[in-house]
Amino acid sequence: EKLTSDMLVFQAKGRDRTVYDIAGHPDLLAKIPLSDDARMAKMLAQEARFLALRPDPDLPLARDLGARETELGPAQISQRISAPDGEIAPSLEALVVSGAFSDIPLDALNTFAATATTGHIACSDFRFSNLAYGLRAGDDAPRVYAVDGFGDKSLIKLKLHARWANPLHITRKMARVPRGAPLYWDRSARSYRWRDKGAAVAEA
Repeated sequence: EKLTSDMLVFQAKGRDRTVYDIAGHPDLLAKIPLSDDARMAKMLAQEARFLALRPDPDLPLARDLGARETELGPAQISQRISAPDGEIAPSLEALVVSGAFSDIPLDALNTFAATATTGHIACSDFRFSNLAYGLRAGDDAPRVYAVDGFGDKSLIKLKLHARWANPLHITRKMARVPRGAPLYWDRSARSYRWRDKGAAVAEA
């Protein structure tokens, strides 16, 4: 049965997908591709391939739960990452831009970074806009989750299968912080640090 348009509540429009809440399903999102071209198909396939190989439910990923037809087009159904107030969780980029990034999400980001490097999470499109800070259903406290951009999009899936290759790749990608962000990636320590601790905003 199709999801009707009145069941879909617009939340955000990204580079590749429009995101909707689903009425009656507060823990789920519907992500409808903006196009059905080969690039989008490849991106969805790389995410599905990674999740199939890594079934651990505790990995900090917003998991794809399958496809569903809607009146607005075919949708990818995924876990919803929520803010404590119930709104959709903000991206780390949004927190940085708004000045709301503090020690608490910084600690959560460093926990994610450690999990991604030691836990062999391939993030082909690592960027702060693809990371959300919030709660998945059942969480006791907010975490940083990859909501898009994970998996290995390369032709030879070296990062997906060779455990030595992915940490080298992702630690390079983690240096890409939003322009003007008050933090930087310390490659030797494999963690993010404040550029100027005195300029950090107070903890929420």
